[in-house]
Amino acid sequence: MPQPAGPRKPRRIGLWAPFAVAGLLVLAWSLAWWLAAREVEKRLDAGVRTLAASGVSVEWSGRRLYGYPFRLNLDLTDLRVRAGGWAVSLPVLETQAFLHAPRSWLAAAPRGLTVDRPDGGGLEVRGKRLLASLAVPRSGPPRLSSEGLGLEFTPAPGARPFALASAGRLELHVRPGPDDQAAVFLRLEDGAPVTGRLFAELGGGGPV
Repeated sequence: MPQPAGPRKPRRIGLWAPFAVAGLLVLAWSLAWWLAAREVEKRLDAGVRTLAASGVSVEWSGRRLYGYPFRLNLDLTDLRVRAGGWAVSLPVLETQAFLHAPRSWLAAAPRGLTVDRPDGGGLEVRGKRLLASLAVPRSGPPRLSSEGLGLEFTPAPGARPFALASAGRLELHVRPGPDDQAAVFLRLEDGAPVTGRLFAELGGGGPV
């Protein structure tokens, strides 16, 4: 009787193929994140130059970009924006966007901010929460929202008093409209007016 052929060795391509495909996907995603991060830095630098040409100065002492694999986190340290005699300073600004939605950003100021008024002097703003969101469409004005909870307004020594000493909630929203127009919505809740200022007269001394 002829000797039967031995069993064929099993092919291992079915075992290694899923790992190879997973490795290629990880490599492609990593490359996409790196390219998106470089694009964020490029557009940020270009935006600063555009603002400088229109008279708005934007400076910071430190910049950190991280968030791999699904987010783009951009932190700016000692951020200062100056325009027309006004200036806003933030010790830390934390921003975040998802990799699949790079035109929608969230921002937080965990250590508050300081506003330098051209006639009133410095004003320190602190709160339990200082958040903002910015959505930039491919065409038309952007959508901007900001919210502050448990706010306290402290003028710098020798500065002019602010209209409010504190506020439970303060919101500012800008919504785009047709023909490059925009609508502005402002909400103030539980505002504690400063005596002698406009809000104190409007509210009769009570919360505004």
